[in-house]
Amino acid sequence: MSRAQSTPRLTDPGEVEEHLRAAVDSRHLGTATALVICCDSDARPLAHFHVLDCDADASPSECAAVLDELIVRAADEQEPAVGGLVLGLTRQGGDQVQPYDRSWFRALYRVCHRHGLIAFGVYTLTRAGARAVHIDDAA
Repeated sequence: MSRAQSTPRLTDPGEVEEHLRAAVDSRHLGTATALVICCDSDARPLAHFHVLDCDADASPSECAAVLDELIVRAADEQEPAVGGLVLGLTRQGGDQVQPYDRSWFRALYRVCHRHGLIAFGVYTLTRAGARAVHIDDAA
């Protein structure tokens, strides 16, 4: 008898990386995309929105506008309500934090604060590997 796999909690970096690798088509690992994962308040995924062809030079305000739009859309569609977000970024380059990552990081935390959501984290996923982006990286 097999057990049904439980829904992951996206609070552990290893689980997040595994989840991102399963959710993102490997063809996108070298292009600028943003995978917005709407979660419940326990960091369990409710919905995924994969934004393709992102502007690699977008400002935090431009990234925040995209996130705001997705949050409104998710709020209309999700039951239970969205409690937080995880953001997975794909792009060219290595695993060192780049301006693209910083813009999305700032946008995620700004939007989560504005909407009363929990920011469960920002992660980069590239051909070179995956890593969490921390506040020190975004400075």
